Amino acid sequence: MIDNRLVIIPIVILAGLGLILVANIYSAPAPGGTGALQKTAVSLQDTPTIAINQSIALPEPDHSTAKTLDDVLLNRRSGRQYQNSALTLPQVSKILWAGQGITNKTTGKRTAPSAMATYPLTLYLAAHNITGLPQGVYAYQPAGHSLVMYEDGAGMSALLQAEGQNSALTAPATIFIVANYTPFAQFGNDMALQSTSIEAGHVAQNVLLMATELNLGGVPMTGYNATSVENALSLDKNHHAIYTIAFGVSQ
Repeated sequence: MIDNRLVIIPIVILAGLGLILVANIYSAPAPGGTGALQKTAVSLQDTPTIAINQSIALPEPDHSTAKTLDDVLLNRRSGRQYQNSALTLPQVSKILWAGQGITNKTTGKRTAPSAMATYPLTLYLAAHNITGLPQGVYAYQPAGHSLVMYEDGAGMSALLQAEGQNSALTAPATIFIVANYTPFAQFGNDMALQSTSIEAGHVAQNVLLMATELNLGGVPMTGYNATSVENALSLDKNHHAIYTIAFGVSQ
């Protein structure tokens, strides 16, 4: 969540370059999506080196060229094999927004419904081949529409190996949906699993339909060792990896 404090780095104009650097302070998730660390946001304009827990502002989603809902429903298919083509940051930005983006800044309502408006899901992006984004694992933060680097390239490789399916290993990007059971503690784990799994289904369909709108293919997956994935993400006992979605340019 964005910190109320805003730090603006003085604008520096370089002759012939017109380069503007802006840095803001954001709240970044600790392992497993719990706690908060204050880190500096950076622009990806110059593809800088990204540090662990550093926040990266995403480009705003472009809604001006959207296809009709009827069209994307008609053409959505599971794509399990991908071309060796990089995704762009605007594509990834729009897909993450479709999954958990905020649609009402006053109420905090998001693109997918949530039981009791708890929003217990965190989207972790394994960035394997995205132009301008260093390889790594990133946590998506709906507030501020930003990414926080959670693991470096080695951590990304370990996570994809833990997931194990060929689609995740070869896709330019894979989303891991992690559920926080804590808001449902009073109802027990069965209710927590049911509620978060249903919500993950809403999110996954949004992601897949947006991928279709962007002429990409994607596939949701549950056939992996959840414990191995949770260990690779250093999740605590209240957080569970319940769904993954790989996406890219289909072969």
